[in-house]
Formats: sequence, C-alpha cells, structure tokens
Amino acid sequence: TIILGIAAFACCVAMSMPQVHIVAYCGDLGYGVARGAEMLSLMMACGIVSRIGAGFDTVFRHFGWRHIMSEKQYWFPARAARNGWKLGWGLPLSWQGWAVCVVFILALIGGPIVLAPYGKIALTAYLCGLIVLFSAMLFWKGEPL
Repeated sequence: TIILGIAAFACCVAMSMPQVHIVAYCGDLGYGVARGAEMLSLMMACGIVSRIGAGFDTVFRHFGWRHIMSEKQYWFPARAARNGWKLGWGLPLSWQGWAVCVVFILALIGGPIVLAPYGKIALTAYLCGLIVLFSAMLFWKGEPL
C-alpha cells in the first residue's frame, strides 16, 4: 500500500510538470504566455469536467437512475477517512447536487472570460466569491462533518 501511494504521488507530479511548463513553452515558441495560460486553463477545466463525469458514471453504474433522481435529505455525502474523521464531501447523491456542481463549473469557466477586461482584482474577487458560495452550499446541503 505504501509503494502504491508513492507511485501514485510520483505519477501525479510527473504528469503535472509538462502542464505547468506549457506557459513558458508557448512563450518560447512565439505564441505568447497569455495563449499558454489559456491552454493551461482549458486543460485544467477539461480535467475537472472529466473527473465529475467519471464520478457520475460511477454513481450511475452502482446505484442506477433511481438513486440519482431520488429525493435525499443531503445532496452531498460526507467522506470519512479510515480513522473515522470526516474529510469533506464526496460526489453528489441527488440531481440537485449535480446541478450545483455543473453551475459551479460553468461559472468557473465562464466568469474569467466575461471578467477578463475588468482586471485581476475583479477576477480574484469573483473567484473568491464563487468558492465561498459553493462552500456555503456544501455546508448547507451536505451531510454534517
């Protein structure tokens, strides 16, 4: 188990390094660092969408549509570690939770596009507000930690 954990960590580090350097590489090729940053943002957004899609597929395969479309008290289940501590929330249990995640991802992708002309301060404030809203939704509709 320890070796598998070290291998997983080493794989993540090795796979993330080329993504981080794409900004400088685009600058070296003459495309500009702004274009490289756009490419990096797109790659990260696609990674988030694929992760959520894989989670939706996992829930559907194990529980079926009845579980996904059912009315649950909690939209997000608490994740527990092996020692019993609650670490945060897992993938949504209801369609409302999935809707919140989709709206969050769309706002995360679309907000910077719309707010780009207003500068970095407006973009930072928007992203911080979006994260606070999403976290508040998790605390409100998620299983208590």
